[in-house]
Amino acid sequence: RVWLTRPTNGFGGYAHCVTLDALILTRRGWLRHDEVAVGDETLGLDGDVLRWTPVLEVCRFSDAEVVRFGGKQWHARCTPNHRWVTTDRSGRFAGMMEAKDAPLRWSRCLRLSAPIAPDAGGNSITPDDAALIGWAVTDGRVHHLPNGGVLGGAPVQIRITQKKARGVAAIAKMLGDVPHTRSARKDGATEFYLHSEHVKAVLARTGWDGSKAAIPGLVLGMGHEATRAWFDAAWEAEGLTASSRDRRIALFQKDGPVFEAMAVAAFKLGYLPLLSGKAGDMRRVSACSPLIGFR
Repeated sequence: RVWLTRPTNGFGGYAHCVTLDALILTRRGWLRHDEVAVGDETLGLDGDVLRWTPVLEVCRFSDAEVVRFGGKQWHARCTPNHRWVTTDRSGRFAGMMEAKDAPLRWSRCLRLSAPIAPDAGGNSITPDDAALIGWAVTDGRVHHLPNGGVLGGAPVQIRITQKKARGVAAIAKMLGDVPHTRSARKDGATEFYLHSEHVKAVLARTGWDGSKAAIPGLVLGMGHEATRAWFDAAWEAEGLTASSRDRRIALFQKDGPVFEAMAVAAFKLGYLPLLSGKAGDMRRVSACSPLIGFR
């Protein structure tokens, strides 16, 4: 059994489907075939960028041939006539291909992601607040203090702990004139405490409740620049970068909402996020090129 959606800027046609266990990314998050509805918005390719576009129709077929399409690095299960975007090696559009026509010639690639358009819009979260939230949910913690009143009847404070010199420098630059206290621990780590009044203001203007559970939806709704700021902060905190070329390799995070948000942010920025590791354990998001070739 297979299904498809027809977005307004899609490439049209029917029976160009994926299996019923495939999920679609919408403004409401990842949805199953029986959860997505007409009017939901999903990210569709518009030239070289992604834009939010409404779903016009959801179709299901009870009996259709399914093939495995792809290679060792990435693959999908779809109907033989499912069409895919191809490019040349420089990323320029090179036409559509159907799954049954694989393998690709070495001169062509599949394009599996693209950055969200800078003018695609988003929630009101600024890049500065997005970066702070990125640090708070990775190498930080939101504390609910015992006296006073804000969330849940208690004031809040954000503490960020960092041991890497590069990370300490990035946090110090981000905070700038933000009211905070900085201290050194015996183990060599630096702790930054953001004052409660500033934290309350950030929570109020971003709509964040201070929980990690809210992070996937928050990141999904961010515009391009805020998504970039959140991802950059998460990368400084949890990422592995090749020192020789300053090339990003992977993010590491325990399975859960922050891990999910890392994958969503990577996709929105034009990476192909490849996920590895067991559910419930420490997992890895590899930020790969969106262009996949076959030999």
